[in-house]
Amino acid sequence: MFHLAHQHQHTSNLGQLSSLIRTLLLFLLFVLPVQSSALLSHSSNAIQQKIDAIETELQRLPEKILITTPATLGYRSTELNTSSEQVEIEVLFPETAAIDLVVLMPAVFSDGTHNFRIYGFPERFLIERIFPDGSSDILADFRNEDYHVLDLEPQLFPCPDTKPISGIRVTSTRSPANQPFNRIEYAVAFSELYAFAGNRNIALHAPIKASNAVRTLNVWSPQYLVDGFTISHPINPRIRKPQVDYLSMSHGVILNYDLEEIKTIDELRLWPAACARPYRPPFIVGADFPTQILFEKLDHPNDPTPDLLYQTPVPPPPHPGSHPFMLRLPSTKGRYFRLSLSKGFPDPRLGYSDSIALGEIELIGNGKILSGDTIPETERKQISGPIHRKLHYLKDKKTSEGNIVPLRQWLEQFSLQRNLIRRQKELQIQLELTRRQEKQRSAVLITVGYALIIILALMVLIARLLASRRWNKMREQIAADLHDEVGANLSGIAHSTEMAMELIPSPDPTVTELLNVSILAARQTAIETRNLTQLLENRKNGEGIDTMIRTTATRILGNMDFSCTFNETLLSNVLKPTQKWDLLFFVKEALNNIIKHAEANHVAIETRIKDSRLQLSISDNGKGIPNKRLPLRHLEDRAKRLKGKMQIESKEGEGTRILLTLSPRKIR
Repeated sequence: MFHLAHQHQHTSNLGQLSSLIRTLLLFLLFVLPVQSSALLSHSSNAIQQKIDAIETELQRLPEKILITTPATLGYRSTELNTSSEQVEIEVLFPETAAIDLVVLMPAVFSDGTHNFRIYGFPERFLIERIFPDGSSDILADFRNEDYHVLDLEPQLFPCPDTKPISGIRVTSTRSPANQPFNRIEYAVAFSELYAFAGNRNIALHAPIKASNAVRTLNVWSPQYLVDGFTISHPINPRIRKPQVDYLSMSHGVILNYDLEEIKTIDELRLWPAACARPYRPPFIVGADFPTQILFEKLDHPNDPTPDLLYQTPVPPPPHPGSHPFMLRLPSTKGRYFRLSLSKGFPDPRLGYSDSIALGEIELIGNGKILSGDTIPETERKQISGPIHRKLHYLKDKKTSEGNIVPLRQWLEQFSLQRNLIRRQKELQIQLELTRRQEKQRSAVLITVGYALIIILALMVLIARLLASRRWNKMREQIAADLHDEVGANLSGIAHSTEMAMELIPSPDPTVTELLNVSILAARQTAIETRNLTQLLENRKNGEGIDTMIRTTATRILGNMDFSCTFNETLLSNVLKPTQKWDLLFFVKEALNNIIKHAEANHVAIETRIKDSRLQLSISDNGKGIPNKRLPLRHLEDRAKRLKGKMQIESKEGEGTRILLTLSPRKIR
């Protein structure tokens, strides 16, 4: 018994293990693909968030548009004999200033395919700050390592400490080789140099000293390094309105400014207009820009002897194109100023100009716009028509190409934008690589997961097989115990009873009958036990279920006529041993009911398959069942144990038919 209990416990453990493995299978099958994808995509999601953050930042920065034909190209050295030949440039400020940022804008050339390339920016160089006493210190030193310009963008060199200085010196120690421009092998070139003290560009129009330089009018010159013209201009072109310029249909115009209080002016900026006349596109940038400019300070509005601050020199400066015309002025304090503009630049579609057009006028002091919301009073000379566009356009901080951005802010944002774009490209490459790796890892995980599913499925099958084998072994052990113990005991009881009868000299007839009944019951019980053990052991050489049903029918029905129609293979192969036993007891219960209640003289027992279901039919020709619930309660219990469906067809005087149907799922 202990051995059987141990086997039952082991079989129960196998069942629990099988249930656990099935749970793991469901988890791996449905959760693993989703969870593995979620876990592995964490890295790519983090990178994508960084890319999105950069894109958001880029949307807040001004766009940059390169000018294909700037007013001047900047500074360029003569052809150098070797790449190591030094080139020295000194920018000498008109006044000492605490410079906190130096900016070098690379020179560019077009390769003929509308692509711009960096030209002449030195690979190795030195930037020094020059102090008023003639001494200097190093701001940036790249003499021992290559400096790489990654894109057409300003190169920023912040000053670690702000000391008053009188100039900047740039010394090239190695120039780039194989310059395609003008077939020159070695040369040094810059588009513009800025030196900021706060928001003010101290280097604007400062004197230049260069060891060697090319001088070509309106193209290359040392002075063009600080004239304010470069490859782009401080505009945010996202906002475009072609009719936000001032236009005067006259040969000249005088603008009188009243700043309402005394202010210090040191710079004047004039922004060209894009398409001065209401013609259809393409717009002409810089048409009607004044070629003669006179700027004066007045002590009072009607001052007959104003102080001259600027007058267009001879020869005149280059036409600014779309770039702002920046004029450095002697630092002047005043409230009243007069700006005289005349001789507009001819519209190339007409060949002449009879008007003056500007996008914006800025009076600047120490890097700040002092004109603000001031609308100047105007006087016109040689009027040929009305003013088409109003004076307030000269102070709206807009041009026809977009919003005006402060110069230093624009340069810093220019550099930041390029750095962000490069970082974004790096992250996109990293994202693509990470997603590729995640896909590979996900594929590996899913493959491993499905391999585990297969292994676990095999483990389930093995566990069920082991459980089935152990259950069969336990069933066979029980059958053997029943056969050996109960069968032997019953046979011993019958034999002992027979011996007792022989020992009684003259037994009483009643005692003899009782002893015979006991012997018959013991022997019949032994036979039933043997049949049970054969079913439990599922012996192929023992009696089949069909034979047992026939034997049972013969014993119960006695001399009554009956017939049995069985499919032996069906009953043997379809039913489990326990089902066979329950089916045998179902038949016995039905036959006993017929003997007790039906008053029949014929019984038919039949098995068949209908709609993939096993059916057992027991019918008689008796008087029928007047009350079919109470006598059939035990049959209903047996049908439930077989997990089948029982139907009864009975008419009084016409017999009864009991039909038991087992579904395919319940007979395995």
